[in-house]
Order: sequence, then structure tokens, then C-alpha cells
Amino acid sequence: LPLYDGHHISLYVGDDMADFATALKSCMDAGVVWVNPKYEDKVTNLNTAKKWNQFRFKDILDLETGKQVFELEHEVRSVNHRGWTGLVRR
Repeated sequence: LPLYDGHHISLYVGDDMADFATALKSCMDAGVVWVNPKYEDKVTNLNTAKKWNQFRFKDILDLETGKQVFELEHEVRSVNHRGWTGLVRR
């Protein structure tokens, strides 16, 4: 596969902020939360994640070994994010 070229995907998690906080904690515990210097959302903790309603990670890890198996930026958004277009806006 080609090396990471800067493209990314966005996804929305959970039903509420608690689900979003759990997703952030899991990524923080795995050490994969990432700040993309191209954007102003410098998320490094729950408070800044709540401010922006999103956080980023780019390393996809093997859960057994903890080693990176692929690199693709994920922009993980709460359902409170302004981009949410679901049927119910929370």
C-alpha cells in the first residue's frame, strides 16, 4: 500500500457525549490521538475534544501486538458536531 498522503475519513460515534468521551479515552489509552498541524483543532484532552466536538487519530494498530499496521487519518466526531446530518440532532 502507498504511504499516508494526507487524505482522511470522518466518522460520527455514539448516541451522546458520553459515548464520544469513551471513544476518545480508548484512543488516548492506545496512544493514537493525533494533532494534525494543518488544522486549528488541537485536541489533546477531553476538554478540547468537547470544544471542537471531534478528535483525530491516524495510526491503526494490531490489537494483539500494538504495532502500527496502517496509517489513515480518522476525524472522529460527536453527534453534536456541526457537520452531523443524521435524522436527530443532539
